[in-house]
Amino acid sequence: MENQQEKSQLFNKNQIPPIFEQTVKAKWGNEIESSPARSNGRYSGPIIADDKFIAQKVSDKSVVFHNRESIDFSGSENLINRSKNNRLNDVQLSIQYEEKQAKAYFYDPQRANIHLMFNRIGKEAGEQLKGAELTKFSKNLESIKETMIKKHVEHKNEKFEKRTAGKSEPGKGAER
Repeated sequence: MENQQEKSQLFNKNQIPPIFEQTVKAKWGNEIESSPARSNGRYSGPIIADDKFIAQKVSDKSVVFHNRESIDFSGSENLINRSKNNRLNDVQLSIQYEEKQAKAYFYDPQRANIHLMFNRIGKEAGEQLKGAELTKFSKNLESIKETMIKKHVEHKNEKFEKRTAGKSEPGKGAER
């Protein structure tokens, strides 16, 4: 009898080619556990892609497999081109399902951590401060968060420019 967990899986794990599973284990370790994506699931992390499947490392011990045909890569022109040219390996993605269809976006774990940290601080402040004091604190907190994100993006862009200096047409920036 099929359990609830197996029902929500989008495909059978046996559909994943053994050679692809071996590639995943060679990169991320033999002890890593794997499972197919589930309907309405949300996953973030680096990926390995072949022509039919995507493996995504969602934690130190866990990989989720996605059927590539069920993922929409139209989140950005850069992502569309990477998918068409099979240049998705090691890219950090957020893959979010609505039922059985997914949409992929570039994922920046450092930026996500900034948001998480400030959201936690804001929640704690909401429990300790009230009225005008909370409003003032929240505005300042939001300003600091945006400044940190801006600095993070500038730093990433500088690193990207150094890494790709002379490799692209002048005046054409890369989407990140």
